[in-house]
Parts: sequence; structure tokens; C-alpha cells
Amino acid sequence: IKTRTRLTEEMRSLGFKVIDSSTNFIMATHDDYSMREMFEYLKSKNIFIRYFNQPRINKFVRITIGTDEEVDKLLGGIKDFINTHK
Repeated sequence: IKTRTRLTEEMRSLGFKVIDSSTNFIMATHDDYSMREMFEYLKSKNIFIRYFNQPRINKFVRITIGTDEEVDKLLGGIKDFINTHK
């Protein structure tokens, strides 16, 4: 729960909209970035999240809550993505 809360708060501080969750994953989107492009970028860095090319959810990614180390790697990858897509 602590890791999910930290991930949610850090993503919101980066401008993401994160749906409140009580599960082992979060759903997030950002108005300024394509979630499909972020998914592909992270995949190229061996950071795996889920993207569904389906109506109503194609603007979101699904991120499973991992260990603190995995979340740190994910957040670093997201920050790199944002910096390369300004």
C-alpha cells in the first residue's frame, strides 16, 4: 500500500491523472503525452507496463505495483520519457 501511494503521489506530481486504487495496480494518463508512446519508450528500456489499444482506455496505462526498486526504475524511465518528449 505504501509503494502504491508513493507511486500515485509521484506520478501526480509529474502531471499524471491517476485513478484512485485499492488494488495491486494503478491506471494513469497524462494530457500532454501519448500513453502508447510512453508504453513503447519504456518497453525499449525493458520497463514493462500495460497499454490497451481499446476504446475508453486507450489513453491510459496500467501499472502493476512492484518493489520499491522497480518503482524507482519506472519513475526514472517516465521522467526520461517526459524529458525527451518536451
